[in-house]
Amino acid sequence: MTTPLTAWDEITVAVQTAWDAGASTSALPLAYEDVAFDPPTDGSGWGRVSWAHVVGGQVTVGSSNGSSRHRKRGVVMVELYAPDDDGLQTLLAMVEVVMGALEGTKTAGVWFSNARPQKVKPEPPWSRRNVIADFRYDQVRS
Repeated sequence: MTTPLTAWDEITVAVQTAWDAGASTSALPLAYEDVAFDPPTDGSGWGRVSWAHVVGGQVTVGSSNGSSRHRKRGVVMVELYAPDDDGLQTLLAMVEVVMGALEGTKTAGVWFSNARPQKVKPEPPWSRRNVIADFRYDQVRS
């Protein structure tokens, strides 16, 4: 059964697995919203993963055993940072890695859709992009 905790685990594993396998990202740190993190000071890029539920509701009336299915929907956001003087090459390579993890894919219990890159105002010394994707999963309650 998918719960909010297992959904978060599946989301982070999907992103981390792609990040670790990416030629442009495997040596870069990836932070999570619930873990303390200091951005690198050595001129390398980095990313941060967060998520938020946005809507949900019951999608079945229930069964004879009293359980019902509740659909949870939300967005996962991966913020990407590359040094200002590095140009777009590193940043766009990072975008491609994350898009590959979230564009039309699924885990055991989480479905991803509508992945899209988003230009973000630079925060010197960083150039920035976000990758945002919708997610959904069903939780069965008794």
